[in-house]
Amino acid sequence: MSVCFLGVGQGSEAVKAAELGAHVTVIDTSQSMLDNFRQKLELADAGAIIYHGDVVDFCNENKTMYDLVVSHFFLNVFAENKMPIVLDDMLDLCLPQGKIVIGDFWLEEKTSKYVQRLQKINWYLALFIFRIFAANSKHPIYVYDGLLEKSGFKVLKENTFNVLGIPMYRSIVALKSLG
Repeated sequence: MSVCFLGVGQGSEAVKAAELGAHVTVIDTSQSMLDNFRQKLELADAGAIIYHGDVVDFCNENKTMYDLVVSHFFLNVFAENKMPIVLDDMLDLCLPQGKIVIGDFWLEEKTSKYVQRLQKINWYLALFIFRIFAANSKHPIYVYDGLLEKSGFKVLKENTFNVLGIPMYRSIVALKSLG
């Protein structure tokens, strides 16, 4: 299986995939994150293709397609008008019948206003830090389901992850449809 991790960070999941025999490619703009990833990879005695640079450039230059594309807490760095473009570029990396996994902040619309406020506080605290240290743009919490379906992907599975009993994060697995 070929797996591409976009915005890999320190890459514990990518290392595990490589240990399990996947052909792993990782991309990140942060050299220090990639250095941490390399150290973990060496300790695991595993291999991966490492790309230091912009994911958008990688998507545009790359001719390889993958069985699985993983993007955790990555799309939220893009402005509201740019994120759908980057998402489409990411989706183009999937082979027919390939899958994409997206993990990100979550805003539950079918819950109490109290829970929604706590979810927004969690997001805006993170956004504040991202804006200071990485100059990320201000935008709402993204919901990917409709964008994935519009691009020919079917959501297969979703999980929410709680902090103190409150759903703060969500992961989606979607399958690229044939045709």
